[in-house]
Amino acid sequence: MLGRLANNLFWMARYLERAENSIDLIESRVKSNVSESDKPQEEWNEVLELVHQKKNYDSLYEIINQEYVTNFLLGAKRNDASILNLIGHARQNSRIVRTALTKEVWQSINELWLCLQSSLTANVNQFDLPQILAKVRQNNLMLRGALDSTMLRNDIFNFINLGILIERSTNTARILRAKYYLFLTPTSASHDDNGVKSQLDFVLSSLGSTRSYNWLNRGHLDASKILHFLVADTRAPKSLCYCYKNIFSHLVELEEDYGNNYDSRKTAEGTFKNLSMYYMKEKMENGLLGFLNDFIRNNVTLNNLIESEFNFNT
Repeated sequence: MLGRLANNLFWMARYLERAENSIDLIESRVKSNVSESDKPQEEWNEVLELVHQKKNYDSLYEIINQEYVTNFLLGAKRNDASILNLIGHARQNSRIVRTALTKEVWQSINELWLCLQSSLTANVNQFDLPQILAKVRQNNLMLRGALDSTMLRNDIFNFINLGILIERSTNTARILRAKYYLFLTPTSASHDDNGVKSQLDFVLSSLGSTRSYNWLNRGHLDASKILHFLVADTRAPKSLCYCYKNIFSHLVELEEDYGNNYDSRKTAEGTFKNLSMYYMKEKMENGLLGFLNDFIRNNVTLNNLIESEFNFNT
């Protein structure tokens, strides 16, 4: 496969995953009823920090509240990380590689784009926000289904999934880093403490993992269990270990397809093993913030290795 084709597939997937992550983030913050919080500005400011758009937002607006931030994240043309722009970037990449995608995948991306164009032509009324988010999510899930059920399991599929998993694992690590203090002394994070419970619930809901965690833990919010679930549980689709187990698997398949050995595969394998070993040695409580910072930096290194070894820029 030509490097530029792989590049477009990889970044198409990253943009799609990034948009879905933003939907989760907006929904989780809206559902937490920040309008009733004593620190609504602080809560929405944190959302802007998580998507790395605080400086951009501050250059455009003088106040921080739910209406301004949600519209900025949904469809602001001057926000390159808005959901509308992210899906637009994904659609542009998919058009370039249209012959590598099934008809169902291309149609799903195009329909998602058209849905956003019609829904976000003007600022969203906050009463309509839940319905619009639900509509966007429904279209996004249809796209996920098309990718999973119609694409051949070949190098095209591998590059798409590498983009999804690298983006997803980075997002999980960033949210854990933003709330790392909740996990330093798990015994203090009692489910009877409403403030802690709300923060822990935000972590799970912002990663779209509330239902699966509750299924395993009968709804008991425990900081140590949540940390284990989002770092080391290979059954959890948003966990770091799940992402790297599958990143490694896709890189192994690319090695087999192309008959080469890649440093990116060795790097991914090492990260996956270190994730399990680091957690098993119970070093998290003493160095969680450093661990998460290192993980995010290592993810950037892996991304650069993949781009270099598969000639994305040629």
